[in-house]
Amino acid sequence: MEDIKEVLDADQFQETWDRLSEEEKIGFLEQSMDLEPNLAILPVLNGMASYHFNVRNLARKGLERIQSRIKQACDVSRGSSAFEQDVKLSEAVCTRICAQVRPDMPLNDMSYFVKVLFEFENTGPYFAFNLLYKGTISVPDMGKIIGPLPESAKLAFVDPYLCARPGIRLKFAPLFRRILSSVTKREEVIRFYADLFDRKKDADPFLFNLDPELRDPDRIVENEIRSQSPEIKIMGLKALSMIVNKIDTDLLLDILLNEPVKKVRLTIYAIIENSTLGAYSEVFHPVLEL
Repeated sequence: MEDIKEVLDADQFQETWDRLSEEEKIGFLEQSMDLEPNLAILPVLNGMASYHFNVRNLARKGLERIQSRIKQACDVSRGSSAFEQDVKLSEAVCTRICAQVRPDMPLNDMSYFVKVLFEFENTGPYFAFNLLYKGTISVPDMGKIIGPLPESAKLAFVDPYLCARPGIRLKFAPLFRRILSSVTKREEVIRFYADLFDRKKDADPFLFNLDPELRDPDRIVENEIRSQSPEIKIMGLKALSMIVNKIDTDLLLDILLNEPVKKVRLTIYAIIENSTLGAYSEVFHPVLEL
């Protein structure tokens, strides 16, 4: 067996992989398990395309390990200086995945790689959008690929589109309107808006293409904010602050006065803090008293 690091660092990796026997590929994958994710992803991607069940099975486990390591690292380092480095590692893996995609490959293979990208939550959707933007995957093909995906993935795919330049947004607007109009799960929409709040992003007017029933403020108050679960209540408050220009101040004061869970009250303080200047001026005095 050749030295795995030397092979992975070489340009002729594909040639080396193709001439390995089934047993050698399995050994290769086993060796790669403890390598850095940006190196381990190469044999993993090749192994998942193998005709041999044992190779595919081990490669799938390798991919799960890579995804788990990156997710765990990002979750632990979020908010610290190490987070940027962990995101770069995720980007390196996604870059390897994108390199496997070609405009002339079968749709099933394209779909496979896009789905793998979406497993990398911090960066994957942006790389999937890049495949569309660069023309590696056509608009019709991307529509077919995104259609069957979970709604959380569809909304994640919309996120990089909203960050694109106006000309790019205009070009791909029909596709993303269809994606938004296909979303039917209200909980995923509320979670998406709450995530926008956490990332200090604006609620883009393009999101009006979502079914109004899915972002109805009254339903958020009734279902999420009146929930007994602090986590659901917090998610509802964050989402509501992104959907309406101003949350009813009586509602906010009622929660501040009666909510026993500190993190719920802190969410309201964050909403007031992040609002436009003077939006909640009438609650300043009661908040100071509290």
